[in-house]
Amino acid sequence: KYYGRDQHFALNIIRAIETGRSFLVSSQSGISGCIDPYGKVIKTFGIDEIGILNCSLPINKQLTLFTRISYWWLLGLIIIVLIVERRRFKKRL
Repeated sequence: KYYGRDQHFALNIIRAIETGRSFLVSSQSGISGCIDPYGKVIKTFGIDEIGILNCSLPINKQLTLFTRISYWWLLGLIIIVLIVERRRFKKRL
């Protein structure tokens, strides 16, 4: 079994929740499906299934907290840690 196929689809569920957007995932050899902005899987095709996927997905134009700040919070945290560690290092000298 290839876990990567399941993981790719699961990451799209997380991304849909983060961004508050609907996702239509198309895969040649993995899982294809429709995901709503809340991460609910509407319809799927399993691994290596062939067919036409028809689903209605809402369009959300509002920004979530994640889409506003993205990963900038992480950069800020790294800078704070570096400043604190630098001060601790200077005190030891």
